[in-house]
Amino acid sequence: MTSRPQPVAVDASAQPTTPEPAPDWLSRPPPREAEPAPPLKPSSALTAADAPDRPVDGPFLAEAAAAGRFAHLLLQMLPEITPERREAVASALATSRGVALPEPRREAIVTEALALLADPALAALFGPGSLAEVPITGLLAWGASERRPVSGQIDRLAILPEEVIIADFKTTARPPRDLAAIAPTTLAQLAVYRALVGQIYPDRRVRALLVYTATLTRLEPEAAVLDTLLAQLGAGGMEAA
Repeated sequence: MTSRPQPVAVDASAQPTTPEPAPDWLSRPPPREAEPAPPLKPSSALTAADAPDRPVDGPFLAEAAAAGRFAHLLLQMLPEITPERREAVASALATSRGVALPEPRREAIVTEALALLADPALAALFGPGSLAEVPITGLLAWGASERRPVSGQIDRLAILPEEVIIADFKTTARPPRDLAAIAPTTLAQLAVYRALVGQIYPDRRVRALLVYTATLTRLEPEAAVLDTLLAQLGAGGMEAA
């Protein structure tokens, strides 16, 4: 047996309710959030330090570019090889990876690279425990109150008890003759790397070197010069793309 639903009593005097209006913020577009500045990349953001002199055409420039790449390869790989085997490995690399170069140029690069690795002044940079192609990130003071993220890669790094040595390899076809001829953008790039490493090792001196692979020229700017350029960069005194 089923029961019939009973009718629901309705109060005729009750007034229909009016819905509350939606809050005005519901129809407004959300405020636009400021996008964080993209990370600076020292090797490209600082107006591409290599760009003005990068070899792009012509037989001399093409050979200089190939020489730079081959020298860079040797400086990256040979430090991992025991000194007594480096010459044999370098010769093998010259045959397999230096084919774009005339044989005399290949042999000269091998000789110069081996001499650079054997230089007592650079023993720590290329010695046991040193590192190649080291990625690094951090924050760099930018203006009075802003801090910008920075990311890059250091070609060679050695961590010692009292100092840290970094080296940036440059494939510029026409290396500067001396410290005074180094492009400000190249120095600024090196200054950024030095500052980031200094944040990690605040109690150690940080030496920063440039190695121009086309001629295997080594230059070490003074710390005061790099500090000044870094301050100019943070104050907007240098252009960053």
